[in-house]
Amino acid sequence: MKKGLIFLISIIVLLPVSTNAQKRYYPSLTQLFDSDSDRKISSEFNYFSNWLAKIVKNCFYKDLQFSISPNEDAGFYSLGLIVKKSNSYTIANSGFEVKFNEGEEKFSTPIRLRYEYQYKILAYLRGYDIDYYKPDDYEEKFNIALRVLNMNQSQAMSQFINVFVEYPKDKSKTSVDVMLATINAQTEKPILIENPNDKRLTEICKEIYKTTGDIPSTLLYKCYIYHKDKEIELANFVKYFRSLIPNQMSYYIDDMVAYQSTLSIPNREISIAIPKKMFIPINDSVGETVVSLAPHSIDFSVVNTIAGKCITLDLKMNAHAKNVRFYLSKKLQSKEHEKNKVFESKVIKSAFLKIYEKKIEFGLNLDNGHTFYNHVIYQKKIKFKK
Repeated sequence: MKKGLIFLISIIVLLPVSTNAQKRYYPSLTQLFDSDSDRKISSEFNYFSNWLAKIVKNCFYKDLQFSISPNEDAGFYSLGLIVKKSNSYTIANSGFEVKFNEGEEKFSTPIRLRYEYQYKILAYLRGYDIDYYKPDDYEEKFNIALRVLNMNQSQAMSQFINVFVEYPKDKSKTSVDVMLATINAQTEKPILIENPNDKRLTEICKEIYKTTGDIPSTLLYKCYIYHKDKEIELANFVKYFRSLIPNQMSYYIDDMVAYQSTLSIPNREISIAIPKKMFIPINDSVGETVVSLAPHSIDFSVVNTIAGKCITLDLKMNAHAKNVRFYLSKKLQSKEHEKNKVFESKVIKSAFLKIYEKKIEFGLNLDNGHTFYNHVIYQKKIKFKK
């Protein structure tokens, strides 16, 4: 009996030690995304994707919940993020640092996150290859727009007639006659249709395809929209869709193929450290050596337009967790009254980073009447490691 009691006490004493010694296994964040089938960012942005992949390799997760739409055009993930090895990652050589659990001795403490994404084009074109997208390829944008607006060939033809074909002065002719004459001037095989005005546009579309082997909307695009001058072609492209959609169609398609997401960080354990040469902390700011912005959410977007290509990070601040007082560096002081003026991080409503392959831009929106800051205030040439 005494031996059995001693054995039981030994087990009770040793049990906590054995439990603490066990290492918990957390699956890698890389397991959530397949680099080939799940890729939604063009290879033109590999400079950023490769940098992000280095962070993801050191990240793990727990308590995963997720939901993805049938077409995979939208979804959300809720999880606890666990960061190992390092909690600080500099964006190229910009001086901007992404930090996890900043100031915490055990930075691997789980960070509660909610990640939502949209990739709208997949709702209309399943398996769309983003690498084929060129923002100045207006014919490709035209074909995408027809799918998005669910327009068939006869409807597309009707829109061409309404927008581009002038009603003939010869009363014996109609707009359909003028359109067919324009097409015949562009094709090797003339399209001969008896009494075209007695036929529906659907029948005319079939005759055009039967004679030329070309999709009618493709022929009509070449006749009425295409131009060797890209600016004129863009103007024609926008004109075609103006009555169908309130937005400028070229921008609308750019938005459709852009991967967009929002990362919500309820407790603000992820922060962006600002280079000291931009913001100079005041000594009484609770011992701060740099100004760090800890957003409650970050909007991520891939921008691929004729105006430029970049990754944008929009940091939403609102009720900032910790207020830091700072001066602007001399390079950022654009007005005389800003010299030696004290700023506070609590008035920062939002901040944004635009990350190009060879340049980074930073801007602020201050909620204190200084609307002049609601644009880029700092930019620097950068170089990502390959």
